[in-house]
Amino acid sequence: MLEHLRTDAAELWGEMSAALEQRMPDFSEVEVPRANVRGDTDRFVLFDSTRDYFTQMDYYNLWRGGEE
Repeated sequence: MLEHLRTDAAELWGEMSAALEQRMPDFSEVEVPRANVRGDTDRFVLFDSTRDYFTQMDYYNLWRGGEE
């Protein structure tokens, strides 16, 4: 009984996978933007993973308030 369900499910997953692959957009021509700076920068950076939570929130609140 379970083997029949497993077979049906595998068939359904295969059909779904094929349908999704046909509809997948082609992003091969999309150019991913890259930063022009290396290392430290004077420019405002909204997210910096080296900041602790509260410092990061201070920068976010400055940005949200329009001060940057």
